[in-house]
Parts: sequence; C-alpha cells; structure tokens
Amino acid sequence: MKRITILALLVALFTMGIQARGKQPIAFKNLPKEVKKEVEKNFTEDQIRFITSQRTMPRHYVYEFLLADDTKFKYDHKARLKEIKNKKGILEAMLPQDVIKYVKATCPNAIITKYEVENLSQKVELDDDMEMIFSKKGKFIRIDD
Repeated sequence: MKRITILALLVALFTMGIQARGKQPIAFKNLPKEVKKEVEKNFTEDQIRFITSQRTMPRHYVYEFLLADDTKFKYDHKARLKEIKNKKGILEAMLPQDVIKYVKATCPNAIITKYEVENLSQKVELDDDMEMIFSKKGKFIRIDD
C-alpha cells in the first residue's frame, strides 16, 4: 500500500511539473528541424510575430505560432499540424485537399476560419459558424451547427 501511495505521489508531482512549465517563448532558430521545415513551406520567418513551446509529455511539445495577420497555428513535436485559425480565413495550402474539395463543393462562398485535428477526426469551422467533421482520412462525417 505504501508503494502505491508513493507511486501516485510521484506521478502527481511529475504531472504538475509538466503543467507548471506552461508556454515558453522560443526563437525560430531553436525549433526542431521538422517543424521549421513545415512552417517554411507556407510562411517566412518575417511573418512570424511570436512562437511559444509547451511540453505536453516528456519529450513531446506543441509549438504555437502567431503571425502578423493574426493567424494562429500549432504543430506538435513531429511537425504535424494540430490547429490553424484566422477569422479572415486561413491558408488553404496547409489543409488536406479532400477537406478543401468538400467544403468548396458544398459551400462555395464559405471561408474556412479554423481547422483542427483531433485524435480520430478533423474539424473545419466556416465563417458562418458551421462546423464540418471529417474522418482522419478526409471523409465527410457530419455537420455541426
């Protein structure tokens, strides 16, 4: 019983240590190579206003970017896009083609304002507050209002 209590205490302290770290500013040059490479596909370093990193688990980080045009986006430690948003519209080059094709076919005048990748799905928000849910592979699932 004593071992379980000590183990639970250690896990709690470890978790608190990760959460206590919070978001930390990071310079572009200090980003992992893979993340830098993904960002440079669509943006220049001059467009980036601010970058933060946050540890989510040991050796796992999320990198959050704020651009001069108020676009915000996040990459995980493996350079996978997790979220991008801008009320004026987001850069379609960052989104999966299947998702873009479906949105343009069903809502040709809509502007995509947010894209988010979750564990089992992808979510797109449009400028009219409509949300579309897609599978991980880009297959349309449903509309949420």
